[in-house]
Amino acid sequence: MTKLIFLSIIIVMIIWIIACVIRKKKYKKIEKIYPNKSISDFWLSESEQKKWLKTRNIFWDSKTKIDELVKISYNENLSRNKDGTISIRSNRGKEINGLLRENIKTKNTYFTILENFKFIPIRKYENVKYVFSLYNSSKYSFLFYTICLYYSFKHFFKSPILFLTEIYEMYFLNKKEYFLTLNKNWEKNLLIAFVISTLVSVVVFYICHYIIFKFIFAKRYSRPPEVIYSNYNIY
Repeated sequence: MTKLIFLSIIIVMIIWIIACVIRKKKYKKIEKIYPNKSISDFWLSESEQKKWLKTRNIFWDSKTKIDELVKISYNENLSRNKDGTISIRSNRGKEINGLLRENIKTKNTYFTILENFKFIPIRKYENVKYVFSLYNSSKYSFLFYTICLYYSFKHFFKSPILFLTEIYEMYFLNKKEYFLTLNKNWEKNLLIAFVISTLVSVVVFYICHYIIFKFIFAKRYSRPPEVIYSNYNIY
């Protein structure tokens, strides 16, 4: 039982260390991609700006054509169905309907693309915020896990170093008596220390993640706005 508890203590510590190392590498990699910590880091690239403008022009061109076709249908008094759509009983009705379907399809397709462009900078920003928050939350969780273990050992066994030394002597040197820290309840106290430290580290992780995600990150990185015509090429 005692060996299992010690193994669990070490495993949890290793998990936090690995989490910190992996998330630090990921954050450092992202930091190189977004070095200025400004809106320009997250904004559309030059090629994306050109594509956005082309997409917008096609969208508005199809929208204008739709409005013109609807106006033509009224000016020419084309017959309509009960639901208000243009009847296709006449050749002209078929022609206008076909052009409308074509332009509506184009408008919807390019509207979807514009909507995707609108949120590209925000998605980049949110991704960096998420990685930044995970890295720092893991770092503080590992720190608090270690601190809690130390002070729990100090509370239950008075001297953490002596306690660990006596554990080593008992399991690796086969020493059986004359222990100063290993009282009759020491296994129970060790389990309590492990549980408390683990719970504290998990709680700290979620609290830090929330605070960093909601408040701290915004002080380091400026949040980009949605992409619209008036700002698509100003950053």
